[in-house]
Amino acid sequence: MKKLLQFDIKDTEKHKTDISKLITEVIEYYGKEFLFNGLSNPEIKDEYYDEKIYQLDKYQINTISDIKLSKQDDYYNIILSIKGSEKEFIVGSVPLALTFKIDKFLETSDIKCEILMTGGKYKKVIVNDDGAENVKTFREPILFRLSIYERPIIPEGYSQIGFEDIYDKNIDYFCPKCKTKLSGERNCLNCGLKIFYPGEQRSKTTSEKIIETSDKISNVGETVTKSGNSMIWGCTIPIIIIILILLFI
Repeated sequence: MKKLLQFDIKDTEKHKTDISKLITEVIEYYGKEFLFNGLSNPEIKDEYYDEKIYQLDKYQINTISDIKLSKQDDYYNIILSIKGSEKEFIVGSVPLALTFKIDKFLETSDIKCEILMTGGKYKKVIVNDDGAENVKTFREPILFRLSIYERPIIPEGYSQIGFEDIYDKNIDYFCPKCKTKLSGERNCLNCGLKIFYPGEQRSKTTSEKIIETSDKISNVGETVTKSGNSMIWGCTIPIIIIILILLFI
């Protein structure tokens, strides 16, 4: 993607309440085991003696956030929400000097925002006066840097998720049938197989429905066998046959 603009968000202090709530949401999303790079205090002491190990790395918020610019009078608020959540958090605003540029970008381009975070809580090994080593937690001011990119035009017949993963994130995808390298196309250009990329939803095929139904039938059969009620099983068989017929209609 073409980078249009990048700047540090300067007014985070007046939005510290929202930022604090955002950090709480991010921690809940990931779980405590993913904080501080998943390292325990003994591991930090042994392997990262002279380093600061931050609670969240600079990419973690961006990975799970939807970012939008919301215009208020003559400036834009920068609003984040965790994917799958309706809660929104203002982390700062676009400098006034850049408002006109943002207006123009929105008029002529489809844009995508990315945000990087630095600071926050971190752990570090400290040597006490008696020579004992301890891992202690400290805190730095949280800072954000926003980058604005121009989204490429997605060709007709291509998947938006697949196209962006390949060209924005440099992820390689291959056709599961013929192993041809994909470019984001919905149908493999070599064998014609319909492609679904990670994160896309698709309806189940008839074969998958039959397998799913068979599993349910098997579970019902086991239950009936355990109960010893052959009469119920005899009544169930015609119903199962009807279900299988409907799947093929």
